[in-house]
Amino acid sequence: MPAGPDYDHRSEWVPSPRRVRVRFAGQAIADSTAVMLLRQHGFLPVYYFPERHVRTRLLEPSPHVTFSPYKGTAQYFDIRAGQRVARASAWTYPAPRAGSPDTRGYYSFHWHGMDAWLEEDEIVSVHARDPYLRAETLSSSRRVVVRLRGEVVADTARPVLLLETGLVPRY
Repeated sequence: MPAGPDYDHRSEWVPSPRRVRVRFAGQAIADSTAVMLLRQHGFLPVYYFPERHVRTRLLEPSPHVTFSPYKGTAQYFDIRAGQRVARASAWTYPAPRAGSPDTRGYYSFHWHGMDAWLEEDEIVSVHARDPYLRAETLSSSRRVVVRLRGEVVADTARPVLLLETGLVPRY
């Protein structure tokens, strides 16, 4: 991400072209094709769902709050579905700081506190995918030999290459 006095941080608040769903306790907590993705330099991307696509009746106000010098004060909610409760696992910024993305009316969820995240019909692990960063694997027929202190620990003519935006290829 570029930086400097002319950099517009609002460009990090971008619409996602994907349908995104969050599941907890066997229920869809949020399901939307109008999700916004917050991309902040140095942080993983975070999905924010419009309130109209969140099952807010499953949210209970939590006393937990956090403050971000960039976004402002976050109001948190517990998620209660059936017998399960995820404490302080949903949040919103009802009054975002000036100069930050206008997150009013949007909710996000603690990634690892939810049972599943889906983009379209595929389960997504670890964190939201960043559409501006690409990761792919390619099968290859090139020979790759890995040595550790002179000893061969891997030798193949069928490696899989991991290619990610801005990183060297890995085998």
